[in-house]
Amino acid sequence: NAVGAPPLPMTTFDTGPLEAGKTYYWRVDEFNPPANVTGVVWSFSTTPAPEPEPEPGPEPLAKAADPTPADGAEILSTFATIGWTAAAGALSHDVYISDNLDDVTAGAEAAFVGNLTDTSAIVGLPISGALVPDGLVAGKTYYWRVDEVGPDGTTEGDVWSFTVAL
Repeated sequence: NAVGAPPLPMTTFDTGPLEAGKTYYWRVDEFNPPANVTGVVWSFSTTPAPEPEPEPGPEPLAKAADPTPADGAEILSTFATIGWTAAAGALSHDVYISDNLDDVTAGAEAAFVGNLTDTSAIVGLPISGALVPDGLVAGKTYYWRVDEVGPDGTTEGDVWSFTVAL
């Protein structure tokens, strides 16, 4: 409704800054008494504002690497020292070990043997702090996994194995 709008003596009009993502409507009325003509309503839309870039999150920890004994190795005794190279930034390590592959893969409570700050542990000896203190069984394959725990979360590790020789 242009009632009461002042006539403009020009054929261009500077709108000034426009809002992003908005539709604007306009028309041109001609005033030439007695033949005043109401113009057709036109519209245009401005491009939506770009979405802000998300803040980069923390880099996830890498996985633990270089298992000792090597993945798939055969060991000759019913005890061993397991070890690994920690990922940069890891504060501790959730360790899972069992002769049940599914439990280790799933990170089941039955396979969880502790959260360690060291990157090695003794398994299979009945001593304080040893993992699997009841001993390892000859002929069995044991599966193990180390999840790296950092300030921004946990990175699930690969499942490794070793077999105790008969």
